[in-house]
Amino acid sequence: MRKVMAAILIIFSGLSVNGQDHFLVELESFTPPEKDIIKSLKGFPAENFLAKDIDGEEHFLGNYKDQTKLLWFWSKDDPISMKWLPVLNLVQLQYLDNLKIFGFGNENREDLAPVLGHEAIIFSNFPNGTVFGDAVYGGDLGYGRMFFIDPDGIIKEVLPRSFFETNDVKDAAPIIEKIIEKIAY
Repeated sequence: MRKVMAAILIIFSGLSVNGQDHFLVELESFTPPEKDIIKSLKGFPAENFLAKDIDGEEHFLGNYKDQTKLLWFWSKDDPISMKWLPVLNLVQLQYLDNLKIFGFGNENREDLAPVLGHEAIIFSNFPNGTVFGDAVYGGDLGYGRMFFIDPDGIIKEVLPRSFFETNDVKDAAPIIEKIIEKIAY
C-alpha cells in the first residue's frame, strides 16, 4: 500500500510541476533584482508627467487615457537603444490610433535633436530622461527599457535592458507587438 501511495505521490508531483509550465510568464529569464523591480511596478498606476518634448510641445501622460502608452528610456550612446529607434518608429506607425510612444533620451536637447532628426523619429521624445526615469521608472533596469501602460494608466508590462541584450530585434519585435495587442485590444 505504501508503494502504491508513494507512486501516486510521485505521479501527482510530476504532473503538478509539468502543469505549472502553462502558468509561467514568457519573460522568465530576468535576474532576481530585475524581477523584484518589475514586480514593484507592474499592476500599479504609472507616474504622470508633464514635460516638453524635443520640439517644445508639452505632453501630459494623463491626456492619453484612450490609448496604450509605451515609455522607452534610451541613450544615444547605447547601440541597443539606437537599433530600436527606427523599429519603434514603425511600431508607432502601425498602431497610430491605439498607441502613444514616448521616448526619454538620456542626453540633453542639443545632443538628441540631431540623432532624432537623422532617424526621422515621429514619436515624442524628451531630453534629460534620466532625471525622471531613474527616480520613477526603474533606472536600475538600464537603457533601453520599456514600460507598457494601459488606457487606464496601469503599468502592465516592463522590459528591462537584459531583454534587449538577449533578444535581437527580429525576436523581440513580435513579443512587443503581442504585448501591445494584448493591452490595446
